[in-house]
Amino acid sequence: MIGAASLTTSVSRPDLLLLGALIHDIGKGRGGDHSEIGAEIAVEIGKRLGLWPHDVEILSAMVRYHLLLPSTATRRDPTDPKIVESVADTLGRDRVLVELLGALAQADGQATGAAAWSDWKASLIAGLTGRLLTLIGGAELPEPEPLTADQAALAEEGGLHVRLEAGDGPTTYVATLVAPDRPGLLSRMAGVLAASGLTTHSAHVRSHAGHAVNSFVVMPAFGDPPDVQVLRQRLRKALEGVDVVAGLADGEDLPPVLAPPRATWVEDSACGSLLLEVRSADRPALLARISAVLERAGADVIWATVTTLGSTVIDTFSVELSRDTPGARDEIAEAVLRVCPGPAHPAR
Repeated sequence: MIGAASLTTSVSRPDLLLLGALIHDIGKGRGGDHSEIGAEIAVEIGKRLGLWPHDVEILSAMVRYHLLLPSTATRRDPTDPKIVESVADTLGRDRVLVELLGALAQADGQATGAAAWSDWKASLIAGLTGRLLTLIGGAELPEPEPLTADQAALAEEGGLHVRLEAGDGPTTYVATLVAPDRPGLLSRMAGVLAASGLTTHSAHVRSHAGHAVNSFVVMPAFGDPPDVQVLRQRLRKALEGVDVVAGLADGEDLPPVLAPPRATWVEDSACGSLLLEVRSADRPALLARISAVLERAGADVIWATVTTLGSTVIDTFSVELSRDTPGARDEIAEAVLRVCPGPAHPAR
């Protein structure tokens, strides 16, 4: 599990990686092929945990095929296009599954010990994983979620609006914050939520009619959520210049971080967007801190999607840079990584 935890920022589904690492050998000692037996057990585990049907399928496939990449890489020619094609077909050409199996093979091999794991074996599996991902093609790029009619109406009405409504779960809420669009707005909104004891699990950042329309799926850290009028007052103060993030703790009492943060630039040629994807262990007010870095660098956030999977966050920002050069991108990425927790800085 520790080996898998150190790889959570290298995959798009860190939650499934950790779960798959935990149960991939669960079929051992039951007679027969432990991978096949374990895959059936994984289906029941996934259902009992309440995973979405597609996630249950991926979890089961991780258990069923957790030996496929190591055995192919070491017993066949992993550079043979026909071999790569065959493995891709076996895995349903599912990019997420390939990504997870590559990370699981690495974590499992490292945990087995030096006698069963070497740099040579690691390079073979990494090479096969890379060829599979190249054959399958690029991952789907995130897109902004469209506004609801109510959200669009609030923006068109103008002014400052804060709504807090019940979410899908018994302790989740959807906070919708609307304000005239201006630089620095996202970090202030995210900071207000964090300062109010709300943990953001996902977010959609958009604009309409000259207003930012940002919705956040949040959970109270303790007890009930704050009164909506309190949120509105705090947002107003933040817009007036009060630094709501400065007084927040950095999470010194949280578990140590095992996986390094990653910040990657992606150019969406289809729509001409420049995306920054950040993968990191979670920390209090992390969204506010990252967006503040972007704002100070003169990056205009057009839209953003934020997802928390277990203790890992995957944040994607569509940005316009005032100075778009390779050097400027590197500077922004490095500044973002400095506010993300990492193995060497567990409480940054």
